[in-house]
Amino acid sequence: MARLPLIALAALLVMALWSPIWAVTALVVMYPLEVLLQASAAIFVDRPVLLNGMVAGLLVWAVVRRTMSGQPLFRNLFTPTCLACLAFFAWGYTSGLWSRTEWAFQLETVRALPYWPLFLILAPMLIWRIEDVGSLIGATMIAGLVIAGLLIVSPNVDLNAARLGIAYGSDNRGNPLELGTLGGNVMLMGALTLLVRPGLTSIGIRSAAVVVGAGLALLSGSRGQLIGAVIAILAMVPINFRALSARGLGLTALAGVLFAGGLMFAVDAFVTQDNDRRWAVESLAFGGSERVENCVDLLAAYAESPTHWLQGLGLYGFASVESRSGVHYTHVLLADALGEGGLIGFSLLMFIIYTVVRTGFRFERMVRHDPVARANVCVLLGLLIYHFILANKQGNMLGNPLLYTFAIMLARTCREYESREVLMEDHDFEYEDEVAEGGVEDSPVPVAT
Repeated sequence: MARLPLIALAALLVMALWSPIWAVTALVVMYPLEVLLQASAAIFVDRPVLLNGMVAGLLVWAVVRRTMSGQPLFRNLFTPTCLACLAFFAWGYTSGLWSRTEWAFQLETVRALPYWPLFLILAPMLIWRIEDVGSLIGATMIAGLVIAGLLIVSPNVDLNAARLGIAYGSDNRGNPLELGTLGGNVMLMGALTLLVRPGLTSIGIRSAAVVVGAGLALLSGSRGQLIGAVIAILAMVPINFRALSARGLGLTALAGVLFAGGLMFAVDAFVTQDNDRRWAVESLAFGGSERVENCVDLLAAYAESPTHWLQGLGLYGFASVESRSGVHYTHVLLADALGEGGLIGFSLLMFIIYTVVRTGFRFERMVRHDPVARANVCVLLGLLIYHFILANKQGNMLGNPLLYTFAIMLARTCREYESREVLMEDHDFEYEDEVAEGGVEDSPVPVAT
């Protein structure tokens, strides 16, 4: 049993060396996979950056392969969304220069800064078509199912304080929120995706993704992850199944019933007396009220310092505020963007949100009559809603990199799809002109038998 995570890692590495899509998949599942490996092999506890280095190497190798094969790496990459995301992160780190919490800024720079190029540049470079998004969804769903299943059955992972974590070593139990995030990703993909080859196998994979993903979120005690995934799914199901038509409305209702059934099964299977208090109404209310207090304390300190209105209090500026909770960040992206990033940071974030919403509506209109492409777009939009919710319930101003990865992917694949549609229309017009001039016979070509 202890060797299964290592076998899974070896399989992932082989797949990632063979396919760039699997290299991006390795990045998406990197943090929960790290928890699984730390529960299985001491080397990943002693060297916590070992897996991260592997994933970085895989992405670099994938980029080199794509370069050698002549595939476009930068075409349609630097969209307004991409440039705004890069500017937001650059401004966030720049704001650390005047932050009153110098130690936290230095820690963030050493711990997280080396990984941002992986999320903001390398991974989006490898996803440039909507078909690539579909492949990424399938690969992530399979890899996530394997990781989630191994975490749930691992003898080295247990419940402590109603949350799933590494059983040995009191100083390092892993991050339960990363496990819950993986669960939400897998559940959302299972509920919304439409596999190219539908059948009993694909139905089984999708059903397992919903149940196991929800189970991992429940066991990890990640309340926001489960609630956020459910909200994102409910928002996208009507669009995915075109609920405005009679047939679509029936499919939407059927999908809702099946999803509710899978979710209820997961709750019944994974919520026990050991972790049910984590899901009590009182616990949920306390978590929400604490975040509201954090926002009020940060924005009050920001308002009391007019000299910081433009540039903000700086990254981790909340740690220097006398707050009622005593934590180092508010767990709310919108409040951090204004209080720590100032009007400049908040404006950049608002521009990112505007471009994502605008792109999402435009992309949905273009793929409306293509069920597979529409499902892929809906999954991508669902992931953006999901990770935006997470960014406003956990982490600091720059604490959810996948949100920006998916935003850049959405903008790039939309522009690529749009360019492809224009080329096809131009080709059709040229063909019609040749037919009109008599250069091409407007009749089927006979096939020899």
